[in-house]
Amino acid sequence: MNNITTFLLIFIFLIIMTLIIIFLAKYNHLIKLTIDIEKKLDELIYLQKERWNILPDFINTIRSSTNYIPKHLEELIKLKNNLYNNKSEKEKIKLNENLDSVLPDIISELEKIKELNYEGNYQNISKKILKLEGHIQTIKSDYNKKVLSFKKLIKKFPNNYIIKLSKLNIPKTLS
Repeated sequence: MNNITTFLLIFIFLIIMTLIIIFLAKYNHLIKLTIDIEKKLDELIYLQKERWNILPDFINTIRSSTNYIPKHLEELIKLKNNLYNNKSEKEKIKLNENLDSVLPDIISELEKIKELNYEGNYQNISKKILKLEGHIQTIKSDYNKKVLSFKKLIKKFPNNYIIKLSKLNIPKTLS
């Protein structure tokens, strides 16, 4: 082999190696993003589970402190009785969306009941729930931002091909 052939083979080898390194770096970046998204989802699931664990105390405190039962409390009891732990992920997401929509109305309605405002246990539990609600909304927002940046990233070359080749799941945003 002459020098030109050797040079061309080395050049082609270097180009192929560079492309492989770029592919692996992009793939690793996408994997890191999916892991970050999964961590946010795990945080969200943990916080939502904590919220479900507080609900029985919340409901019992309301029942023991007042004769007035808010209209949304029955919805909350029905949601609680759905045996959260035995549900599929899709069912849990739906239950949490229902709880997200009902809980603020319940708390604002309960704030109007004077005897509850002086009940220490109710105050402690409602503060815990409100704190969890704030954390849940923050985590949801962070999760959605990460998912949107991931979706934006996979529309660009070469990430769009890497996604097709690697068959990575594309996460969905939460409502």
